[in-house]
Amino acid sequence: MWGVAMAVAAIFWAFKHTVSTNERVVLLELANFAHDVTWQCYPSMETIAINTSLCRRSVLRAVASLAERGLISYEKRFTMHGQSSHIYTLNRTIKKQGTACDSQSQPAVTHSHTYDVTHSHTEPNKQLDTILW
Repeated sequence: MWGVAMAVAAIFWAFKHTVSTNERVVLLELANFAHDVTWQCYPSMETIAINTSLCRRSVLRAVASLAERGLISYEKRFTMHGQSSHIYTLNRTIKKQGTACDSQSQPAVTHSHTYDVTHSHTEPNKQLDTILW
C-alpha cells in the first residue's frame, strides 16, 4: 500500500498546472492515489466522484479534458467480468511554458484515449458515458 509521503511529489506537480476547478480536484485526486515511481493509479469513476464531491458527468469531462491537455493518459482495463477501472498515468514530463515539469523519465503508455467532449445542455453526451464509465 502506498503512503502519504509517496503522493506528495505528484500533488505538488498537480498544483503547478493552470486548469479549471473541476479539473484541478480530479487531477489532485489522481495525484493522491498515484504510485511514487510510476505515477499511475486506478481509482474508479465512482471513487473519484465521491472523493471530489463532483457528479459523474463532471468527472468524465474533467478526465477527458486533462487527457486532451496531455496532463494524464489512461487505459481501459478489463477483467473476465467486464470493464474495470481505468489505469491513469500522470504525465509528469509534460512541457510547461517551454520547460519540463520533472526531469525523471516516465514509462511509456501503450494505449491512451482522447475524446471530443462537447457538451449540450439539451442532449446528454451518451457516447462519453459509454466511453469512460
